[in-house]
Amino acid sequence: MSIVEVSKKPPLNALLLKGKRPLNVGHTNLLFENFNDYLNKNLILSFGGAGGFKKISNEKRQHIINIFDYIANFAVNNNAIVCDGGTNAGVMKIMGDALDKIKFQKNNIDNNNNNNNNNNNNNSVLKKRKNLTSSNNMEHINNENQIIHIGICPYNLIKFKSNKLKGTPINKSHSHFIFTPGANWGDETMYIYQFSNIIMGYKNDYLKNSEEEEEEEDEFNHENDNNNNNDALIYKFQFGIVCNGGKITKKEVAFSLERNIHLIILKGSEGVSDTLYKITTDESYTSPFFNKYESSFFRKQSKYLHFFDITNSTEELQVVIDSLIHQSN
Repeated sequence: MSIVEVSKKPPLNALLLKGKRPLNVGHTNLLFENFNDYLNKNLILSFGGAGGFKKISNEKRQHIINIFDYIANFAVNNNAIVCDGGTNAGVMKIMGDALDKIKFQKNNIDNNNNNNNNNNNNNSVLKKRKNLTSSNNMEHINNENQIIHIGICPYNLIKFKSNKLKGTPINKSHSHFIFTPGANWGDETMYIYQFSNIIMGYKNDYLKNSEEEEEEEDEFNHENDNNNNNDALIYKFQFGIVCNGGKITKKEVAFSLERNIHLIILKGSEGVSDTLYKITTDESYTSPFFNKYESSFFRKQSKYLHFFDITNSTEELQVVIDSLIHQSN
């Protein structure tokens, strides 16, 4: 396992985790080495439908786009990384489009400022994405205003223009990608949460295999405790937003609830999101998509599920965000 140069692929910052599943110590070390510069950032996880999202009406789609536009602006204004599945479909594309709108606005502002200052240099906060080098490090972008949008997906399922393999195109709005092992969609889920652990200050959630690993974790947590004394980290948060979705989204929701991660569930977006609402608000409701154990689990963990109707205003959405961040702290 190593970082590889993606010279024949679209220009991007990409970390390729080689080897077979499951997640292992080497993968975790590479994630930590390449993303430890972002430990001062907050994190928003985005989950939801890809293929199933195509069936949503145009009216509902517009409501959802408005919500993701708001979430994207909230992420940028609050120093948050956005992380999702990285492909050019469904809610991942909608989030990419939302962040692209902000990039376009920032570019226009920067260009206007440059013209006013008679400065011909490009001072845009949006830096050109480059291919990886042999330095075994992704190119870090340390600008606090930089939009960090990370896609995590199985490398073997991704299609690039330069190859003839069948697969799913990536969404090029992302600033970084983590390509994982795996032959099926959903195999990347554990990597999403290990990335989350690292950003939030927990290096080894899955890895308890040796005394050496535990010593590394103790040292990491001790260093992070020192960092947490900084005032800048008091407001640190993570939460997820769930829109539509199928069986993989259900798995991601379960992983989140096991880790006490608060989720905004978009009621009215159909799919898993609407089923979760019915299950947690009506104990008599049964769904062929959820077995009895799953339904019971989601009901018990419902305090971490924050349902938000897609027709509600963004002002009401901000109230939900403030509430869940308060609860998570």
